[in-house]
Amino acid sequence: MQNLYKPLSILAVLLLILSFFLTIRYGSIVQEDIADSVLRLHILANSDSEEDQAQKLRLRDAILKNCRQYFENCTSPRESFLAAQNHIADIQKAAEDFLIQENTPPVVSVTVGESEFPTKAYGGFTLPAGTYNALKIVIGEGKGHNWWCVMYPSLCLLDGVVTAPDSAAKTLKESLSPEEYAVITGNEEPGIRLKFKIVELIGRWSK
Repeated sequence: MQNLYKPLSILAVLLLILSFFLTIRYGSIVQEDIADSVLRLHILANSDSEEDQAQKLRLRDAILKNCRQYFENCTSPRESFLAAQNHIADIQKAAEDFLIQENTPPVVSVTVGESEFPTKAYGGFTLPAGTYNALKIVIGEGKGHNWWCVMYPSLCLLDGVVTAPDSAAKTLKESLSPEEYAVITGNEEPGIRLKFKIVELIGRWSK
């Protein structure tokens, strides 16, 4: 019996290590699939002053109102990403024009690329933390708190209330596997909650 103890202990350790790496691999794949299914919007205020934070939200409304036309006919995250790149000068001008109208120096940076996001809930969806493609707008020094939403599929509303339209839900359901869709829709089954936590942790570790 003692002769078997050591091999069995080694096997148990190897199985634990394998399980750990498989869990990490699973979390990475799901996080990447979810990230590849959306284009997000990331706006940073100049500072955390009350006025700068309020201005951030007004700029948000102006961008969503004046620039949504560039994304209306997009049918995939890739098309939305390319639309953002192709119209980056137009979006930059829209942001600068807004700041000029507010009698604020038109110091604003608009970029399209990867950006880090925390876990955020949007209506019936919760996107785990991780790296996402995003349209990023930085006002002034960009030292204020962030504002996030999803440009594709559209989960942004002008009144600041974020819901999940049926069209957005349909798009995400078609883009993801049934299990991945269950992960972001907040399924109350313990197994799904555990899987979301795994994906969330992997997203945070990958920053």
